[in-house]
Amino acid sequence: MVSAVAKNHLITKSNEIIEARYKMSLNEQRLVLTSISQIEPENKEFGIYIIKVKDYIDLFNVSNKDIYGEIEGIVKKLRKRKISFMEDGSLVDANWVSAAKYSPEENQITIEFPQLLKPYLLQLKEHFTTYKMKNIIYLKSNYVIRIYEILKQYEKIGKRIITLKDLRNILGVEEDEYKLFGHFNERILKFAQKQICERTDICFKYNTIKKGRKVDAIEFIIFAKKNKDTQLTLPNTDPPPFEHQDLFDDIVSNGITPRQAETFFKEHDADQIKRNFDLFKNDLKAGVINTSPKGYLANAIMKDYAYISPKEQKNEQDKIKLKELNSEINKRNKTTENIKSLYKSFSKNEIDTMINQLSEKEKQELENECIANLDEFSKKRHKENKTSREVNLRLFFREKHIDKTTSIECFAKKEKGIDLNKAKKEISNLEKEAREIKSQS
Repeated sequence: MVSAVAKNHLITKSNEIIEARYKMSLNEQRLVLTSISQIEPENKEFGIYIIKVKDYIDLFNVSNKDIYGEIEGIVKKLRKRKISFMEDGSLVDANWVSAAKYSPEENQITIEFPQLLKPYLLQLKEHFTTYKMKNIIYLKSNYVIRIYEILKQYEKIGKRIITLKDLRNILGVEEDEYKLFGHFNERILKFAQKQICERTDICFKYNTIKKGRKVDAIEFIIFAKKNKDTQLTLPNTDPPPFEHQDLFDDIVSNGITPRQAETFFKEHDADQIKRNFDLFKNDLKAGVINTSPKGYLANAIMKDYAYISPKEQKNEQDKIKLKELNSEINKRNKTTENIKSLYKSFSKNEIDTMINQLSEKEKQELENECIANLDEFSKKRHKENKTSREVNLRLFFREKHIDKTTSIECFAKKEKGIDLNKAKKEISNLEKEAREIKSQS
C-alpha cells in the first residue's frame, strides 16, 4: 500500500490519457491525481493507493465541513466514472478506478486502478506528459486542470491548435452545456487562463479560428514561466461560481443560464443553492414538479424551498404555474388574433380580385341580386355609400360563390399549419386549468 502525498510528487500520464474524454468533479479529479502521484517510475504493477482525508484537506486547502459532508458521495461517484480514448485507431473504454473506498474509522480513502490502464500509467518511456503535483493543487475547476494538462503536453512545441469540438469532447462538456461560445469562453477559457497563468509553471494566450461566422478552433500559444519553482499560494479570491464549479455546472445543466447562476452565487450562499438543488433533484425524480423544471429550480434557490413547508412550496409552485399558464394563454390568443387579421386581409383581397375578374354584365347581375337580398334601410345605404356597397358585395359574393376551402379554419391550416379548432380547445383547457389553480389558492 502507498500513502505518501506531497506537493513535489510527479504526475505522469500517457498522452492518450491526457487527451481522453472523461468527466469528473473537481474533488474526484483531485483524488485520481493524488493517487497517480504516488506511482513510482520503476513500478511494474499498480498498488493500493491510500489518501488520508487530513492530508487531502491540507494539500488542497479545502473546508473540513465540505469534504467530510461529501466524501462518501465523491468516492461513490468516482467508482462509476468512465474514460474513453483512441489507441491505434480503436476506441478504448474503461473505468477510471477498479475500486474506491472511504473508511470513516481510519479516516482515509483507498483507490485501485484497473489493469487496462497499466500501459498508460506505468513504465512510460515515450509519448507521455509529466508535471509536479503543486501545479494543480490551487486550480479550482476540473476544466482548468484538463486544459493545463493538454497545454503542458505541448509546452516544448509552444503552440497547439485544437478544434472547439475536440476541446469540448476532451473536457467532457455536454452538448447542452455552454452552447454559446461566449459562455464557453467566459466560464472556461478565460477562467482557465487566469488560474493557469497565476498558479502553475506555464502560461498561455489564445486566438479563435473561425469558419464563416462561427468559432471552429482555438490556437493556444504556450510559454513556460521564468521561475518554474515559484508556486503562488494565493488566498481564495475567485468569485463564488468558480469556487463551487461542480454545483455551478449542475444547475446550468438543468436549464439555469450561466449569467443567472452567477447571480445566484453572488446573492445566496452555496449551502442554500446546494440544499435546494438537492430538493429539486428529489422532487423531479418523485414527479411532483408541476411547472417547468428550470423555473422550479430558480425559484427554489431564490425562495429557499428547502426551508419552507410543503404547503408553502405548493403555493409557490401554483403561483409559477399560474404565471406560465397566463403567459401561454396570451401567446396563443395573440396567434389566433393574428390569423384572424391575416385572414380578413386575405379574404378581402381575394374576393376583390374575383369580383374584378367578372364582366360588366356579371357585376351588374351580382349587384342586383345583392340588393334584392337587403332590407330597405340597407338598400338605401347601399345606394348612397360606396363603402357599404363594397362590403355588401363582398359578403354576398362570399356566401354565394366561395366554397369552404377558403374558410378561416382552412386558411389557418394551409398558411400557418395551425388547426384552429384544436387551438381554441387547447386555450379553453388552459383557461380551465388556470381557474382551478386560482380556486384552490
